[in-house]
Amino acid sequence: MEVKMLIENEKLESRPELAKKHGLSLFIRYKGENILFDTGDSGAFIDNADKMGVSIEDIDTVIISHGHYDHGGGLERFLRMNSKARVFIHSKARKNYYVKLPFKNKDISIPREVFYHYDKRITFMEETEELSKGLFLITDISKKEPWTKFAQRMLTKEEGRFVQGWRLNYKRRELDYMN
Repeated sequence: MEVKMLIENEKLESRPELAKKHGLSLFIRYKGENILFDTGDSGAFIDNADKMGVSIEDIDTVIISHGHYDHGGGLERFLRMNSKARVFIHSKARKNYYVKLPFKNKDISIPREVFYHYDKRITFMEETEELSKGLFLITDISKKEPWTKFAQRMLTKEEGRFVQGWRLNYKRRELDYMN
């Protein structure tokens, strides 16, 4: 297995030519398959990939970890450049996600247009799947540790009201509404 970090929050001193951006994007080569894990907040990972010798056109599979822009914001630029890759993402990624700020709630969703323009290439998952031999996507991960202060500010909308969004991802029956 080979893993290359295409974009991350921190500047790499040994590679000053690489951009740093909010979010994450990893290139993974596993048993001959080229996988992109997340796309960061923009298409900047593509420029880094080129500088690192990773061909965007050769990527076979894209996995988006969750529905926030800093993990899927570069998906549309990627799909314009790569005509073959399959995209896997949890069905809850289609929701609108927000972060609670002092005077407003900021939208941190993946841009909705990408889901409509590329709907035939995107698989919205509900359950764990084996993508290829030995490569599993796990969709139901229980949260056991306490919430961080930042995570408590993450919201989504349910029934027209803001809800602590990440709690919905962990099979809670009741909704915790934010006032």
